Amino acid sequence: DRFRRGSTRNAQLAEQRLQFEQQGLEAAIEHDADTDDRRALAMALQYSQESSLEVQNAGNEMVNFVNTLKHILGSSAVSADNCAQLTCGRHAQCEEMKRPGDGGYSLVQCECEPGYEGDGYVCNPISQFAMYPLIDLPKEETPMQVTDIDVQKFAQNKVIVVFRQQPSNEGFYVMGEATPTDMVWSKPVSFTNGGEAWSPKAMGFGNGRVAIAYRNKKDKGTGFVVGGLYNAPDAERKGGSLNLTAPAEFAKGLSHRTSMVAVEGMSIVLCYVGQGANGNDFGAALVYKVLPDGKLLKRSKAPIRFSERPVTHLTTTALDNKLFVVGFRGAPLKSSDGQEVKEEAAMVVGAYAPSLGTVVFEPTEFSVEPSQPQIWSRGVSVVGQNLVMYAYQEGVTGMTKSAVLRVDPDTKRITFQERPKVVHQGETPYVNAISLAAYPMQPQTVVYYETKGIGKAHICDLSAAGTTQNCKDISIVGRPLLDIKGLALGMSRVLFVMSDSKGVPYFEEVFTNEEMPR
Repeated sequence: DRFRRGSTRNAQLAEQRLQFEQQGLEAAIEHDADTDDRRALAMALQYSQESSLEVQNAGNEMVNFVNTLKHILGSSAVSADNCAQLTCGRHAQCEEMKRPGDGGYSLVQCECEPGYEGDGYVCNPISQFAMYPLIDLPKEETPMQVTDIDVQKFAQNKVIVVFRQQPSNEGFYVMGEATPTDMVWSKPVSFTNGGEAWSPKAMGFGNGRVAIAYRNKKDKGTGFVVGGLYNAPDAERKGGSLNLTAPAEFAKGLSHRTSMVAVEGMSIVLCYVGQGANGNDFGAALVYKVLPDGKLLKRSKAPIRFSERPVTHLTTTALDNKLFVVGFRGAPLKSSDGQEVKEEAAMVVGAYAPSLGTVVFEPTEFSVEPSQPQIWSRGVSVVGQNLVMYAYQEGVTGMTKSAVLRVDPDTKRITFQERPKVVHQGETPYVNAISLAAYPMQPQTVVYYETKGIGKAHICDLSAAGTTQNCKDISIVGRPLLDIKGLALGMSRVLFVMSDSKGVPYFEEVFTNEEMPR
């Protein structure tokens, strides 16, 4: 403190001397009629003003040095007035917190950036993550091993998780309830009664009606969809439970995952890879209505085609209660001149017609990357009114990218709102995106991926123009994963459900506008 006081006093004396000098020069310039003298005096005044700035900067640097050194040494008596008087370490930033009812700052300190921990001067990647067991078992019991995870929110604060248990491949669900401070989970319950369930998908509605779709074999399996009703939790059934109806077959010969989206009238659009009479695959969809008793009513008499070419890696998201999009990897096309067109990051718009119980798909597919081959993992999410984010991984370049697309609700045509931007450079076993991550707060986009065994979330604010800005990457998982799915719970609260490399299931909550996962 003595060093700081001495430095501040010396800086003040030097400043006073320079101010006195400048006042004299200004008076001389005003009264001197000789042009050459006035020019020389003006130059002297400029030099004096520059010296004054140098003195101020030198004084600030000395104060900065003292405050930073005291912080590093652990002193609590640090009197920094603003962030200009502190120098933070790498992966840290200065925070100024105002005192209520006062124009000044009650606390000025260095804080580690999202994904890092420390004192603000030495910040290291987070080594401990708040992962909690999804299934609460006694210590003596062997943990359940799961994969093919899907998670969906319904009825405001209810969550359904479906997965495939290993090694039996049986399908299970877990019901969850999001309280203001925690997640409450039910015990796992089989929805296949011993049968296999590959790539299960779930969907729920606000009144508690649900649907689960799956196939019964890894390759060339039969697709089933089952409806049900949600039962509220009680003393014996934490998290709630389901009353499920008998499964209904919807397709044969399935080897790829399906995807579902909820539409008007308690109905679902189930998208899958269909097989034609000639043996060629195509993009197909069926419409089912979940009735008040949980049973399913098939609305579409035959598969509705959204693509005439073979498709895989299906992913869907709804823009409203009728309009939705389907993202997929499509087989190469032939252009009019015979050239092969990749179009592997494709998307198409669908519109549900409730009076007809069918879906009308826009015949023109949109390609995010028309010439890039080997587009693998992907996810689509709604990020604003008529705005969709398409996140994907390029196998050739190893880049994870995202693009913001605008869907015209009248013409059903898709255009770029923001062309593809690089999210991450390097291999990742998964890429996905989360819809309305911060609703109803500042619109945000969330793309999650893995790099070098660390799960990351790329979080951006969405500008009024529909473009990403103020992006940051935070660490969410500190180990390699077998599977992970995320969804928004509201108010920037995001839930991740995952299984580690051994298949043990966990969950974690992350707040996208805060610096640390909970």
